[in-house]
Amino acid sequence: MCNVYSYMRISASEERDLQKFTRQESALQRYAKENDIEYPLEFREDKSGKNFTGRKQWQKLESMGIFKKP
Repeated sequence: MCNVYSYMRISASEERDLQKFTRQESALQRYAKENDIEYPLEFREDKSGKNFTGRKQWQKLESMGIFKKP
């Protein structure tokens, strides 16, 4: 079995009222249940997707050797 991590991101804080993590979280939970997996770590942040500056949760994933910036 491999480790599976979830990463949720919504856009910049100006849009926080329009977007919620709820939809992403529900989809990830449903996927995990259907595929009999669990997420040992979950990451979420509300930063712009334009660049990686200030995306601390993404930086944690990078430091764990999981993802690298494109």
